Amino acid sequence: MYCSLGKRSENICKQLIEAGFTDVSNLYGGIFEWKNQGNPVYQNSTETAKIHAYDKVFGVWLTNGEKVFD
Repeated sequence: MYCSLGKRSENICKQLIEAGFTDVSNLYGGIFEWKNQGNPVYQNSTETAKIHAYDKVFGVWLTNGEKVFD
C-alpha cells in the first residue's frame, strides 16, 4: 500500500492484517518520501516527475518532483 505520506496506507494495512491477510506491505513515508529520495515513479510505463500532491497543505512534504493538484 501507499499514499501521500504513509499514514492512511498504514491504517489500511493494519485493517487488512486484522482481516487475516498476511502478505501486506506499506511504503513507509508514502510516495512523497519515495520520490524525495530520488526513486523513480512511473505513469503508463514511462518515468514521470509528476506526483499528485493531494493539496497545498500536504504538498509541502514533496520536495523532489513536480506537484500536481488535479
